[in-house]
Amino acid sequence: MNFADKFAAYSVAKFAVFRLWDHLSFNHPEMSVFHIQPGIVDTAMDREAGGIKATGTEYNVSLPGWFNVWLDSPEARFLNGKFVWTNWDGDVDKLKAQVKELEAGSRLSIGLVG
Repeated sequence: MNFADKFAAYSVAKFAVFRLWDHLSFNHPEMSVFHIQPGIVDTAMDREAGGIKATGTEYNVSLPGWFNVWLDSPEARFLNGKFVWTNWDGDVDKLKAQVKELEAGSRLSIGLVG
């Protein structure tokens, strides 16, 4: 998570939202919760923070759109509670090949480590 001046408030709020949804998911196991970083998409907030200009990278808005549609399918349930980046983890076949590893471990999970 980027804590640069332009992203500080956003980053802190994002962590709070992670915890809120994790709490709801824990208390309502029938819910599926996925934490998603949609990639660098051309939005006003991203332009203001210099995201595309700073990285030289931009993703079409359809990438996170289609990834979210797939997450709603039963075959994505193994990612319940996980944090996925649309541009890194959007290769569904690679994710499906790691089902057992992801379900058993803390990889792609959010938490305090130390």
